[in-house]
Amino acid sequence: MENQMGLSDLIRGFMEYAVDNGKKSFPALRSPLWHEFLYRLKKELGGKFPVLLVIGEFDWDGPYPKSVYLSEIMSLMGGYGFVVSRLDDARIVLILKREENSFAGQHPEMIAEALKIASEIPEFFNE
Repeated sequence: MENQMGLSDLIRGFMEYAVDNGKKSFPALRSPLWHEFLYRLKKELGGKFPVLLVIGEFDWDGPYPKSVYLSEIMSLMGGYGFVVSRLDDARIVLILKREENSFAGQHPEMIAEALKIASEIPEFFNE
């Protein structure tokens, strides 16, 4: 459970930071794009930012790497303080944002690099 909470904090902090930087929507909760994003984040930045260890391991039994914890986190987003709304079958928006993004405040360089990585993934922001 500790890793799940850490991963949920990372995802929520990332989403809040992205919204603050003009990104309006995100891939659907079960989209492979979230797995690809976390995989690239861990692979490209994991050695530089130890906090990314909360991402956990990946399962490669299909066409893309699947984060072991992500599916659980996405199914419990509301329970961890996320409030998202579905725009359609492919997109979601964050509709409740905290006043202060403590994750981004503690890891500003990492979260900025995470936004760059997500922006390089086709269709991640779709704007």
